[in-house]
Order: sequence, then structure tokens, then C-alpha cells
Amino acid sequence: MTLSQAQLNAQVAACLGDDAVLYLTNKARGGSSGRKGARYEDFFTAFKVAEAAAARLSGATEWLRVQEQARAFVDDLRLSSSGSSQYFQLKNVQALAWSAGTRSLVDDFRFQKVLSEHLGEPSPRTVLVVSSNVLFEAMRDVPAVIAQHSEVVHFPFADGHGNRLVQEHAPLREALKMLCRSEEVTLDALEGVLGVLIIGMMKQNGQDVSVESVLASARSVSPHLIRLFPDEVARIRLDPAFVSVLAAIDGFEYVMDRGFFEWSFYDTSGVTSYDCLSEDFDRLQRRVISQRPITFEDLEELL
Repeated sequence: MTLSQAQLNAQVAACLGDDAVLYLTNKARGGSSGRKGARYEDFFTAFKVAEAAAARLSGATEWLRVQEQARAFVDDLRLSSSGSSQYFQLKNVQALAWSAGTRSLVDDFRFQKVLSEHLGEPSPRTVLVVSSNVLFEAMRDVPAVIAQHSEVVHFPFADGHGNRLVQEHAPLREALKMLCRSEEVTLDALEGVLGVLIIGMMKQNGQDVSVESVLASARSVSPHLIRLFPDEVARIRLDPAFVSVLAAIDGFEYVMDRGFFEWSFYDTSGVTSYDCLSEDFDRLQRRVISQRPITFEDLEELL
């Protein structure tokens, strides 16, 4: 459920009072202006998008929804589904405390829980994300008043370098591997998927959208980086004449498990830069059928 600003203000006032409405308004202004150049938030959001997409590939039946800079007390990122609501606060800082300031992290997390329950959101959780192990250890003792719905996680910043982040953070690396067009991946391919997911989120302008929509936006920028999903792979059609030509070349094998045409010929292999639902792949099939290569060398020139 997406509420207008006025509707949300009324709900906040009803469960937390008028002072909380003013605080939320000021927090939203600060978060919006501070969003520019927030590379740490970009990295983490792309990680959660990749993780959600990987979960879908592993059998999850529902696409998560994602929203940056939500109008909320815990506002950097919101992930939601029919059964859960998660709010993330990200801190790429050297020092932090749960109770520091006029309005502390404890207040934000407690207010978010109250508001989410008032709005009927399912199973609300609040998560603090920090960029250093030192800070993680310092903050992992969550105050009792919010402990039942809150946790602290460590997500590195890697000095803002995507390739370092991919190398250093195994969960991110594994999620990105599942989204690549081939199981044989390079560091450059993983970093490319990470980058295009960031762009896919930027194109959403902070709206509450499904992860599926983010992937579609990312593909629209770089169609050659992200695999197809099983329901898309099921729509691939091979011309029988194309199959017949390939079958006649001894030693040539191919798979399309991820929606791209991956081929091998003894110790040589490759993958097309376009997926098998594209017009480019249709043109490839027509070229092969028309020229009917009988050796791998002839076929390789067409691939």
C-alpha cells in the first residue's frame, strides 16, 4: 500500500503524535538531499536486488519489492513482500552509537516498528547496516527495547571500488554469479552485473517497484549482461533446420540454460552477446540455416 504524504502524516500522528510527523518530515528532507553520491547505499541496494533475484531463481514464488529513501523512520532501503517488511539504515561511518542525539537510532527503529504495525505491514523488521567490522562488533549488542525486531549486519564499502567489493564479499559474489549469462564468469562480468543493477535502480527514481522491474531496467541498458529466467527460457524456440545443421558437426555442443547460446567444441567455447529471445539470435539461426556450414571453422565465422 502506497500512501500519499498527507495520508502518511495522518497515520504517523495517529500512532506516534504530531512531533513525530515533524521529525519524519525533516528526516525525509535530509535523506533526499544526502542521497546524491551515496555510493555505499548504491552498492548495498544492488546487493539486495541480486540476492532477491537469486532467491527467485532458487524457488522463491514472489518477487520482492524495493524502495530507496522511503518516507519512513528507517529510510535508506525498504524491501517488502506479502509476508515481510524490512527497513534498512546504512551507516558508512567510523563511529556510531544506538542512543546518541536528540532522535537516536533506537528512536528511529522503535518508531518504525510502531508505524509499520499501525499500517498493518507484515512482520516488520529493522536492520542497521555498517561498513566496518569494528563498528559491527560495537553495535551488535542491540538495545532490548528494539531487539525483537532489529539486527545489525556488516556490509563492506571496499573504498567505493566495485571490483574489490565483489572480491571481498562472498554473498554478493555468489548472488551475482547466479545472474550472469554464463556459469563461467570472470571478475569483470560480475562487476558488470553489479554496475548495471545500480543503474537499474537509479532508473526507478526511488519508487516502490518489484525487483523484476529493476532487472528489466538493467537489461534495457545492457542486454548482454544478465541471464534470462526460467519462464523466459521456456519461450525460446529453435528452428529444426538450425538444430539439424549443428547436430551434423561432430564435437559441437551447446546449452541455453541461462537464455544465452553457449557453445563448445572440444577445448574451445563461447557465448553469444545476445539472448535467445532476441532478433539477433533469430538472425543467427537464419544465417546458419542459409549457409549450412559443415565444419566448426565455417560455423565459428557465423557465431
